Amino acid sequence: MPNKETKEKDPAFLLYSKDMYEGMSLLSFEERGKYLTILLVMHQQGRLTEDDLKALVGGMSPRLLAKFQADESGQFFNVRLEKEIARRAAYVNSRVKNLTIHMGKHKGVHKEKEIKKNKEKKQTDIFDMGDHMKEPYADTIRTNHMDAHSANANAIGNVIENESGNGSFGKSENLLPDFTKPDVDGDVLVFPFPGPDMAALWSKWKEARWIKQNHTRFGPHGEQSALNLLAGRGWPEIRDALEKAIAGGWKNLYVKQKNGTHERRTTTKTNHRGADAIIDGPDNSTPGGF
Repeated sequence: MPNKETKEKDPAFLLYSKDMYEGMSLLSFEERGKYLTILLVMHQQGRLTEDDLKALVGGMSPRLLAKFQADESGQFFNVRLEKEIARRAAYVNSRVKNLTIHMGKHKGVHKEKEIKKNKEKKQTDIFDMGDHMKEPYADTIRTNHMDAHSANANAIGNVIENESGNGSFGKSENLLPDFTKPDVDGDVLVFPFPGPDMAALWSKWKEARWIKQNHTRFGPHGEQSALNLLAGRGWPEIRDALEKAIAGGWKNLYVKQKNGTHERRTTTKTNHRGADAIIDGPDNSTPGGF
């Protein structure tokens, strides 16, 4: 068996009944039992050698063996299983990160309140001094207050000047998001067509969408849901759909179905299946899936 990891393994992974049923429909009942057994062991222990598989379930038919791929070291793995494991790990990490940020902000709010309270107390102590101490301190407070107002006015003027393009720095381009990255930190995107052209068009649409749709961005898993709409389609059709969306600054994608109608994906909603619609798609681009 493969090396045991000291780190505690995730006790679960997502298994979609429809995908599982369709993926095993041509297997015998004996082959289905062997298939599930191998998947469960792989989830906990990782990739398996050919000897591991024989020791685990005995003989394997070519039809069952086709559900797995071998890496360069000769160890077998299931493509869909490893994608589900990676997707779940990314989701858990993103939730932990969000919780950490939230707790940090929560502590920051309490600290700001404490600082404000101390400042108010110091000012109260100043004005409670004797008459011979009031005026000098009051003048200092008034001077600092006016200096702060002047600094704020200068800062606002700089911002307006930069935004109008008349300042020395021109327009502030660094305010734009990085559209080459997922809109939600931690999301793992699976593109329906490989290569830099697909990624470049996708980034251009996100930018056009952001500019023309009042800074609209995707929520958790929403970006992958939009990508799923393009699954199983050829590159010319994908390119045409994205170029039209870019030209129009569309918020949603519209793809023509086989019957001539248009399928519409509301990208602001989250597809609970995430990227699953493209795995084991009609083009069989990801062999070895459920």
